[in-house]
Amino acid sequence: MESKLLKNWKYVIIILLFLGWSIGNFDRFFMNYAILDISKDLQLSTSQTGIVLSSFLPAMP
Repeated sequence: MESKLLKNWKYVIIILLFLGWSIGNFDRFFMNYAILDISKDLQLSTSQTGIVLSSFLPAMP
């Protein structure tokens, strides 16, 4: 009984990890296109735009 419950939790955790990873990747992907309008609306300089984009880079191990 207990091993079946543990197997179900493993799948839930794997699905949650995949969803988090997917959201993070979509965020980075769409930010590259959205930054054009964001920088126009907020009147950001090129260095400020670079700072905004660098906040969406993946962490290096």
